[in-house]
Amino acid sequence: MRALIFTVSAGAGHTKAAEAIHGALKQRGWTCEVVDTLQYINKAAHKVVIGTYLESVKFTPRLYGLLYRTAETGEGLGEITQLFNELFAVKLQRLIQQYQPDVMVCTHPFPLEMISILKGKRKFPQPVVAILTDYTIHPFWVNTYVNAYVVPSDYLSYDLIQYGISAKRIHPLGIPVNRAFQNQLDKSEIFTRLGLTSDKPVVLVMGGGLGLGRVEQVIKALLTDPWDIQIIAVAGKNKKLLAQLEELRSSTQKRLIPLGYTDEVNSLMEISDIIVSKPGGLTVTEALIKGVPFAILSPIPGQEERNSDFLLNNGLGIKLRKDNPVPTLKQMLFNPLRLRQAREMATFLAKPCALDDIVSLISAQAQKGLQKNP
Repeated sequence: MRALIFTVSAGAGHTKAAEAIHGALKQRGWTCEVVDTLQYINKAAHKVVIGTYLESVKFTPRLYGLLYRTAETGEGLGEITQLFNELFAVKLQRLIQQYQPDVMVCTHPFPLEMISILKGKRKFPQPVVAILTDYTIHPFWVNTYVNAYVVPSDYLSYDLIQYGISAKRIHPLGIPVNRAFQNQLDKSEIFTRLGLTSDKPVVLVMGGGLGLGRVEQVIKALLTDPWDIQIIAVAGKNKKLLAQLEELRSSTQKRLIPLGYTDEVNSLMEISDIIVSKPGGLTVTEALIKGVPFAILSPIPGQEERNSDFLLNNGLGIKLRKDNPVPTLKQMLFNPLRLRQAREMATFLAKPCALDDIVSLISAQAQKGLQKNP
């Protein structure tokens, strides 16, 4: 069996989801490729679009949020995006004709719309599976010629139905993350390896892959407060932030562990009492699987605000105050009832087998396509 997995490298979540699916399909003996869609179609366009996205979320997040909400209403920006996708769909058509996949998977709405345009013009018959990577439904995801939608939560099925998508095409299987998050790890080994102890709370502070948000401000507040805690701070690819955290470590008696970009998030969450982070879709999913309460830090206006709504509406976390995050953290960690509720809701909503379930769905869609188009 053959598959093409289309993504766009705007933020880490879309790409990580694509890579997880790619790895799981390869384990089942599939031939498949991950396509960074804009990079493949036009490197200059990729540089402009991704560069503009990254600059806007870092320096003008309010403007990004305004554009996101405008796109939700379908005014102006949606028409421009559709025209853009229609122009670039032709190059994807050539790739699909050359590769001859049995199924196509999209973890970003841009390639999904391009492929839906091509299917509408009857350029190919293969089934298309959409994998949503945030806890919200943006209209950009809604297209006529999508055979199956994978949404992170059962609750989001209602939103897709409101957009006119048949319930038969909606599969609330979750967001695909690395299978390692299903495993319960040896906490004592992790504590020892990191030089931490199990008798004090561990607060995990993350700024996403790019190290965005008020990470340094939160760490300073935690270090200033007399609260006896241990802190793990992940700066991602933000080298300036990592240097600032290293400086803070040298000036405090508390146990502070600064880290750059790391593949050890599974281990870090295993020993953490709470995670303080931007609410990216994959980070939220990983925290749900590990049963770690979530403290929302600096959500990007747009999809991360919607992820925040999901966390708060389901009793999974708290939103930190901008002036001083420590009192809000204490309100959660010193309240055993709230902690238990957050952990129980995480267990109720988590979908730890999402990756295997999604791969099974992809396989089923490919088989249907072969039966329909032998």
